[in-house]
Amino acid sequence: MSGISFESIFTTYDGTEHVALISGKLPEGVTVSYESNKGTNAGIYVAIAKFTVDDPNYGDIEDMRTTIIINRATIDMSGISFNDVTTTYDGKEKALTIAGVLPKGVKVRYSSNKGTNAGVYNAVAKFTVDTNNYYAIENMYATLTINKASYDMSGISFDDVTTTYDGKEKELTLMGILPNGVTVSYESNKGPNAGVYNAVAKFTVDTQNYNE
Repeated sequence: MSGISFESIFTTYDGTEHVALISGKLPEGVTVSYESNKGTNAGIYVAIAKFTVDDPNYGDIEDMRTTIIINRATIDMSGISFNDVTTTYDGKEKALTIAGVLPKGVKVRYSSNKGTNAGVYNAVAKFTVDTNNYYAIENMYATLTINKASYDMSGISFDDVTTTYDGKEKELTLMGILPNGVTVSYESNKGPNAGVYNAVAKFTVDTQNYNE
């Protein structure tokens, strides 16, 4: 049996079956059968080659053993990105998602990747894969930044007024239509007597999502 070898297999999971077989030409009258000599999934397989001798004049031949080692594979995620996004509040929900086509068998789920209100959202993309045959995939991280919006006040004016005393109260108010969500209150904008009144118009807005 000096010309017979039973070589080990060392490979990486690729979804195909790997088979360990003896090498060399068996002597006449000797046949071989195998146990555990095939493997597809990642793992270690101890293969056995058992020999049968047809001629009773020859002694038994010892079994040969070898190993099939199939390592887990690494998923190629080079085509996948998870990028930061900066936008401005508009009342609509924003969401961060990965860019690219996921490799077959990979799934993704997100946490903290959606937001409507102004703020900073630290999003995480978590990947699920068959860890029996593939190495786990590291999480990806990105930041969703929703900046506060500014109200368009270009159509609003608060103009000085000069008038003459006539015994009636005078009042300064804004000109124009306030944007939706903006309210106004006044200080020192009324006066019945002659004099100078320094009127102030103070605006109230949703400061969570809008600049003052």
